[in-house]
Amino acid sequence: MERASSLSFMPSSQQSSRTAGRVGKGEAVTLRAASAGLLRVSAGRVWVTPTSTAAHASRDVFLQAGEQLPLAAGQEIVVEGWPSARFELVAVPHAAGAIASLQRLVRTLSASRSSAAPAPQCCS
Repeated sequence: MERASSLSFMPSSQQSSRTAGRVGKGEAVTLRAASAGLLRVSAGRVWVTPTSTAAHASRDVFLQAGEQLPLAAGQEIVVEGWPSARFELVAVPHAAGAIASLQRLVRTLSASRSSAAPAPQCCS
């Protein structure tokens, strides 16, 4: 990995409700959601590794342009370009229940998708 950085996004009352980012080939960024929100991929593909919690083990998720991943307040994720991508973090205030429901759906879809998707190749 060539570069790693960290970014936290704030609730919409403290800054813009959208924060744009970019990851290139071999780059990764650690993101921490200060409030409930979404990671939306606007171009390319990303490899996302959420941090584990007491309730849920970490499971890698692969997203492409147009897909999104719900994030709980305080959740950290590592986003890597696969090979590169543009994304945005969108704060969704007062949506904790909806985020939890979406996270369950994403886990279900990821489990079914990961069994059919080829494993990513590393270090090319």
